[in-house]
Amino acid sequence: MVAVKLLIPEDPEELALNLNGKKRKLNQKDFNQALVNAHIPEKAIKNLWKRVEKDMQNWSGLINHSFLSNDLKTAYLELINLKADQIELDLKTNENGIKP
Repeated sequence: MVAVKLLIPEDPEELALNLNGKKRKLNQKDFNQALVNAHIPEKAIKNLWKRVEKDMQNWSGLINHSFLSNDLKTAYLELINLKADQIELDLKTNENGIKP
């Protein structure tokens, strides 16, 4: 899922290519089905999601130290939180109440 929404907010698509026949309103089940269709073992899929959740904890710091304007940083963090909720990831909030 690419953060094109920051540059082209009117674009309704979340992906450039279809995933299980969808380009938007994707959830974790859509990604899981694609992984199963690719013959990825269930244990590997569970480990992948754990790793994604763990690694996303660092994104807030990376974005805040990036070259983006403060407005874009805020918008990017909000977009990440929205997408994390959409794909049902459980992220902890930081001291500012923003999920990393």
